[in-house]
Amino acid sequence: MLTPANEALAGFVCSEAVPSGDVLIIKYNYDQSSVLPLTWFLMQAMAFCKDATYQNIGDPLEGHDDCVRAVTFSPDGTKIVSGSNDKTIRIWNATTSAQIGDPIEGHDDWVYSVAFSPDGTRIVSGSHDKILRIWDATTGAQIGDPLEGHTDWVNPVAFSPDGARI
Repeated sequence: MLTPANEALAGFVCSEAVPSGDVLIIKYNYDQSSVLPLTWFLMQAMAFCKDATYQNIGDPLEGHDDCVRAVTFSPDGTKIVSGSNDKTIRIWNATTSAQIGDPIEGHDDWVYSVAFSPDGTRIVSGSHDKILRIWDATTGAQIGDPLEGHTDWVNPVAFSPDGARI
């Protein structure tokens, strides 16, 4: 397994963390000490990889009612945000795996992509409903009007390094 900088990351066994072994996306926390594999067939949970001693790095994040399509760490590594076919976004404590607050609702179709702003205060989501939405990462409230105009589903999403653009 490689880090985002293309360096070898020893000791992680992702296929052991997910029963299906079908890892689609791997996200790293801020210091690359843990990874978060997203699996297609693990319909209601995401799981952290196990380390070389087969110890869980964290508990599965369970709560979505359908396939999880997007997941990422906050810039400081303390939170995880996920988006799902159940049309919701959820925020999780990266240490305890507990869900923070209620599910964030607003999309009319699958949530394909999520990203934190560089300062961790906002979340952007892209959906099969062809709309981008911006959310307050603390309250889950939508910020401003939806960003409409796409002619097809929106994937992926990202903030610019200064957080001024999406």
